[in-house]
Amino acid sequence: MDSAICYDSENKRLYKGIAGSKDCFIPKHDQKGYKKTTKYSIPNEPVEIVISSKGASYLYAKMLIKGKYLLNFQDIQALYLLNDCNIDSFQVVAGNWDELFDIIIKNYQNLYFTSESDIEKYLNVLDKIVLSENISVFRNKTSEKPTEWDGTFLVLLHSINKLSNIIECKNNSVIDDNTYFQKRLLSSCRNYLQRFADCYPTWEKKEGDSRLKQLSEKLLVVCEYIEKYGNPFEFVDLLTPDQTK
Repeated sequence: MDSAICYDSENKRLYKGIAGSKDCFIPKHDQKGYKKTTKYSIPNEPVEIVISSKGASYLYAKMLIKGKYLLNFQDIQALYLLNDCNIDSFQVVAGNWDELFDIIIKNYQNLYFTSESDIEKYLNVLDKIVLSENISVFRNKTSEKPTEWDGTFLVLLHSINKLSNIIECKNNSVIDDNTYFQKRLLSSCRNYLQRFADCYPTWEKKEGDSRLKQLSEKLLVVCEYIEKYGNPFEFVDLLTPDQTK
């Protein structure tokens, strides 16, 4: 029999059981090329689990409490992926339902707990990306060889996409008001803007480059965050070149 996530309504707990049982809550969907998004609401609890697949590559799960995301600081490799940063979701290779079930059950048991060390480790990796002159990024988690980026513009564009995503996820998460997370993320925002200000004069800008528009939109997200949680108009000082250098 296939395994499934089951819900014990008497003790209000999730556990791994058997598909088709009376407590079966989330069954597997092993159809080839499975593409679907399904929402599961835990009875009499403000918890919703959303499971989705985009075909043959990955399975995703998002956990929400009263409409707010439970953030995932464990998937540090996502920071190094070319077009991915799943801080607001839990991801496994397609077909690994048991692994996904284990992740959901573990996080359900610790719904309101996020350690400072998890936040610190995650944002430390982001800082390394921001401050690097080049970085190796993976196109997907199954890649054997990373793609080398040695252009400052591309590295910073990659960094700002990640940083703005984290800011947006934080704004919609259950730990949005976590003081440590707020201050630590502010530090990463400052690091990025300082790096941007130092490198911008050396860039060769090409008129009509769509990536410049993308960069400016993401920069606005960072500037707004600094203005909200830092000193008033602090971002202006960070973006202004130091004439004394």
